[in-house]
Amino acid sequence: ISEIADLGKIFSAACMALRLQIVDPTQQEILSQDIEKILNSLHNATRLNRSLRALLSRQPRYNGHLNTHLEQARRLIMDTVNSVDSSQQAQIQISSDVMDMRNTLLQSLFNIFL
Repeated sequence: ISEIADLGKIFSAACMALRLQIVDPTQQEILSQDIEKILNSLHNATRLNRSLRALLSRQPRYNGHLNTHLEQARRLIMDTVNSVDSSQQAQIQISSDVMDMRNTLLQSLFNIFL
């Protein structure tokens, strides 16, 4: 279940990153913080204490095999967040630019996990 939850968090954060293109600049910082909170809540071995890691190492279904993929996805989303130019923020409408960014981001995410 944590595997599905983590994938849901990745795509939720990706959608929020795309929203950065169209929200008011005053809301951009709050949305960026929310994205970071979601990405920081991903399950991975570095967030677990030693005893939990030991318990999980005996469970073959733990999604530790996704750690590399989740980190790549996290970096990709944060790169997208950091590439938003807030000076142009108010001028961008739902347009081909946002759709192109969506297509690129989602294709890249699917490539990471496939």
